[in-house]
Amino acid sequence: NKWWREAAKYNEPWTFNYLGVAAYDFNLKMAIKYWLRSSELGDSNAMYNIGNIYRGKNDTVYIYWIKKAAYHGHGKSSLLLAQEFQFGHKDIPKNIDSACYYYRLAVEKGNPLDDFSNSAMDWLQTLSTKFHEECATYQMAVLFETGKGVDRNIEYAIDLYKKCLAQRSDYKPAIEALRRLGY
Repeated sequence: NKWWREAAKYNEPWTFNYLGVAAYDFNLKMAIKYWLRSSELGDSNAMYNIGNIYRGKNDTVYIYWIKKAAYHGHGKSSLLLAQEFQFGHKDIPKNIDSACYYYRLAVEKGNPLDDFSNSAMDWLQTLSTKFHEECATYQMAVLFETGKGVDRNIEYAIDLYKKCLAQRSDYKPAIEALRRLGY
């Protein structure tokens, strides 16, 4: 603990985050103080930790910090937001467009959960098939075009972009993707 305090003198965000983790079990106020300092310095792990303190207790504060962590590149926060918006509850309304956005962001940020790509892909596939949701179809196409979380497959991506346009003919992102790919 002494070493961490010494390292914190250099204003490295990760040191404050670790001090917060160390303090969490015996002094929550101190942990939050360290995490707030770490988040001021841009540490997305600290933002995630603060958000999780409020999960189920104050959804407004929880979502604020988890969104902040996601925007700073925290993949697990992006996944949590996607799931919150996918299902909705209490003070968090169901919002499919937001869910798709955060699933995509989680894939782009390389979520650390081993089964993430499969669970996200399963969800997008279900949404696309059962509800004809062009956003989900488009997100799946992007994943196959870029090879993020799946094997890259341009032909399948093109098919998905076309399916997206069959679901909604004026969906600009799909139109632009097909143009970019020469269609």
